[in-house]
Amino acid sequence: MNIGLKIRRLAEERKVNILDIVKYTGKSRSTVYNYLEGKTSIDIETLAKISELLKVPISEFFDELQGYKDEKSKRLQEALELIETQKKLIAMLEEKVANYEKKLREKGE
Repeated sequence: MNIGLKIRRLAEERKVNILDIVKYTGKSRSTVYNYLEGKTSIDIETLAKISELLKVPISEFFDELQGYKDEKSKRLQEALELIETQKKLIAMLEEKVANYEKKLREKGE
């Protein structure tokens, strides 16, 4: 859920309407609407004011981002593990090729 949708959901739960957000933040109605629709990025100062109005910690809006970061971190870790596995396979293949070349040289002598 994006931040705008989260604000909208929390505002509805707390019976706060768009005009309340407009008055509290000092932003225009169209700007607040664009925040809620995800059309405009919201600055941290405005988000802090909205969190005050809605009586929630500002971190409430970043839970999804943390989940995204955790998932991204997990994928990165999986990619690094895959790279390590590939390095081991390459080392094994290089060793086999070296042994094969050695045997060929020995036969040729």
